[in-house]
Amino acid sequence: RLNMYRISLLSLFIFVMFCSGAYAQSREQDSLKAIINLNRNDSTSVTALIELSKTYLASNVQLSLHFAEQANQMAEKIRYAKGFALSYKAIAISHFNKGDYVKALQNYESSLAVFDSIGDKKGAANIYSNMGNIYFNKGDDVKALELFLKSLKIAEAINDTLRMVTCMGNVGA
Repeated sequence: RLNMYRISLLSLFIFVMFCSGAYAQSREQDSLKAIINLNRNDSTSVTALIELSKTYLASNVQLSLHFAEQANQMAEKIRYAKGFALSYKAIAISHFNKGDYVKALQNYESSLAVFDSIGDKKGAANIYSNMGNIYFNKGDDVKALELFLKSLKIAEAINDTLRMVTCMGNVGA
């Protein structure tokens, strides 16, 4: 009898946490959509579209990809280079989550080219690491290690401690 009470209480707790998480995500999505509607064709809208893309990664990858592609088009139109690089990254992550490693790698390459062109070493280090994860998942440990070490070298050069730790963990794996 006591165990049934505990199970019921645990089930209620899990249900409430799930609902509150879904409600919070929905509120975040609504807020981002409002920003996009207020700020047409500017860097704020590009950033909001990228963030909106992230909120859909777990629940609707196709919608996540749609928002990332919108961000990419807008960033190109307004010539917002960092947004262009970040939107390619968001597109790559959506393709990665769909299991399409070829398209993910293509978009990471595009993102990397833009990060390199604007001198964003932190962005480049992140992309090398993400690309390494794809090769790791594909079982190509040699290529994965090469990319993780490139990321680590950049992270050390810019003293990005978090990226260094991430890279070392990836190399260890």
